Amino acid sequence: MKYGYKEIRRCNAEKLIRLCVRENWYTCGSNEEYNAMLDKVRNTENFTTDDVVEIASDIAEHSEGIYAGDIENVMFKISNVACDIFFERV
Repeated sequence: MKYGYKEIRRCNAEKLIRLCVRENWYTCGSNEEYNAMLDKVRNTENFTTDDVVEIASDIAEHSEGIYAGDIENVMFKISNVACDIFFERV
């Protein structure tokens, strides 16, 4: 059964900043690289799984101690600072 609602996911850049600080992430990137990653988050209207992977990969690339097997953990933590918004379709 289909209902008349739509879901979009947004990621709050300020919450992501706090997450990066708390987890000691993005310690190997420049201010320009960090701001570019945050701009991507701010400018993405509907944060998809691919967007989460892209941001997590960017964070891992610019952080010490995040290994290939840890990327799912980074993705999980990023998704926890995102929020889903539901609204009725018009």
